[in-house]
Amino acid sequence: MMPKIHFLCAVLALTAAPALAETPDYSAGGGKVYASVRGWTVVQSDRYGCSAYPEAMPIVFNTPPAGGWQLIFPYSTSGGEGTFAGSIDVDKSSFTEEYYGDGEWMYSSFPLNMRKAAAAGSRIYANIGPAVADVGLDGATAAMLKVEECWQNLTGWSTATSSRAGTFALSGD
Repeated sequence: MMPKIHFLCAVLALTAAPALAETPDYSAGGGKVYASVRGWTVVQSDRYGCSAYPEAMPIVFNTPPAGGWQLIFPYSTSGGEGTFAGSIDVDKSSFTEEYYGDGEWMYSSFPLNMRKAAAAGSRIYANIGPAVADVGLDGATAAMLKVEECWQNLTGWSTATSSRAGTFALSGD
């Protein structure tokens, strides 16, 4: 699991940047459709990286341009900016920590063990302060693999030429 302080610093840096003053748009409106796979839309954006979401966007898998993974939920009730205690359950696996909200979106780290649970799971349930989501995970594995491909396409990352770590869906972290 990613340490809380490291995750929060990374999220704060992403959300506090002057170029991101408006609410991030992980939909096709914030970039271009890279692919559609098993009921998920994958969007590529120079600004937000690569994102995948099912219809109605109750959840977003995101890889920012700098790499790594985020799990993002829209707020379901009004709530301000800050950190919120909560949990994310994937079938019988539970992930509890503090999560960061920017007033529109709730951000969670999406570590390898959670991605693997989502790939093998049937439902994900988040209950984090003002964000509550209950989403089926049909097609989630295909969506994560397509986000990995999208990120490599966006960044030009390759094992042969890149010195930084890659962003992989179901291996490494």
